[in-house]
Amino acid sequence: MYGKKIGYNVILEGILSSNRYSAMIRDLVDEFGENTYAYYYDVSFEETLRRHSQKPVASEYGEKQMREWWQEKDYLNIQQEKTISENMNIDDIIAMILSDADIRWLCNRWMAWSIFMAYSGCLKVTPDFSI
Repeated sequence: MYGKKIGYNVILEGILSSNRYSAMIRDLVDEFGENTYAYYYDVSFEETLRRHSQKPVASEYGEKQMREWWQEKDYLNIQQEKTISENMNIDDIIAMILSDADIRWLCNRWMAWSIFMAYSGCLKVTPDFSI
């Protein structure tokens, strides 16, 4: 909890199987309390493959390996968990997260980009940091 202790925001991102990481994530939720925001990408396997094909690491692993770790609807089932559907665009996703966390005032295009590195394309952030 070093990041929290020194006043940093902590972003935990990745393919975090509930079977393996649920206890750790629940501990983090308990530690951070109401300042916890959890999002689950509810994206079909086909869409996941399509997005993967656009990444620089696409040639490092493919459909066969991805099917081995794929877990449909692997929710944490915690109160804070919200779903991001595959039909939401990047601007809607960013707006939702910034609104939920009430941090629109401190977000800039580089922070938004780092949060959503998995997506390609440009973010539409105005000079006054509105989306």
